[in-house]
Amino acid sequence: MIKKLKYLFCLLLFIGNVLLLNAQEMMHLQSVVKQEFINPAYNSFKDYSSINLISRLQWVNLPHNPEVYGVNVFVPFRVNRLGMNVTLMRENIGLRKVSSADVSLSTNIRLNKQSFLAFGYGIGLKSNIYRTDEIISYDDGSYLFGNENWNTHKFTTKFGAFYMDEYMFAGFSGNMLVDRKWNDHLVLCPSWDFIIGAMYKINRNLLFRPDFVVKYYRTEVIEMAGGVEDASYVPPVFDPAINFLFHNRIWAGISYRLNMAATFSLSVKANDNLRFGYTYEYGIGEGVNQFSSHGFTMTFDFNQKVSLYNHQRNARMRHNIGDVVNRNYLYR
Repeated sequence: MIKKLKYLFCLLLFIGNVLLLNAQEMMHLQSVVKQEFINPAYNSFKDYSSINLISRLQWVNLPHNPEVYGVNVFVPFRVNRLGMNVTLMRENIGLRKVSSADVSLSTNIRLNKQSFLAFGYGIGLKSNIYRTDEIISYDDGSYLFGNENWNTHKFTTKFGAFYMDEYMFAGFSGNMLVDRKWNDHLVLCPSWDFIIGAMYKINRNLLFRPDFVVKYYRTEVIEMAGGVEDASYVPPVFDPAINFLFHNRIWAGISYRLNMAATFSLSVKANDNLRFGYTYEYGIGEGVNQFSSHGFTMTFDFNQKVSLYNHQRNARMRHNIGDVVNRNYLYR
């Protein structure tokens, strides 16, 4: 127990230090992606391996339209309730290609009979590649670009905590880019994600799961007036959602990302291991937020009904997380 308290104290101390940093934004998806790709602690309550695939297309049928592709792989271990996440992301935005890869470890502790708390931490690498050779310009364009190399390769770090009990869940995570400023000091450029939700079984064939997401990615908005900067601010993103599970097989949900998009999602469980999902985002904002997008997901769970290595479920989790009634509804 003392070791667990020390671990929790160190994590809170680390979060407090990072919150003091003031830095620029790290590029991230416009849409609210699944927690598997954001919070390294989210998968910790699984006692089976899983693969998650995600793609998002915006401005379809237009050249250089934004595209996002990602894969997350989770593998649990039999010792100390550890689990490992490997996440790969690829974003094509105009002439810029952003690729990232990270590896993280997670574990969890039992708070009481029906509540658990998970932690996760990971490191990775992010690269920005600009395809300047595809820019069409008059003359040789040297007056615009010269020989300057805009490509960057930087280390990233991420951490997260996730709470779950029989009826609710909550998570907090930070994804940071390790940058080097003009004074040659290393800084962390943070982005934050917070989610809270509930799971309530209305009857044997219907489950109700509302959730609320808050994101803060330090994406600075600059307002201009007469060619002069009038104001600048960093708006948070708010995304309340309502989801329903029908007959333990079909997820249907709607969400409203404030001043940005209305989202409609559908996920179908093909069998005990395979799920397919589709999301349509209807843009209602200004600028890039006025365009709609299509998202596709696929999840494959290995041996979900039978624990790994043919052991009982509590061979990996001696505190019997599997006894939590709504645990599997956390992963949609």
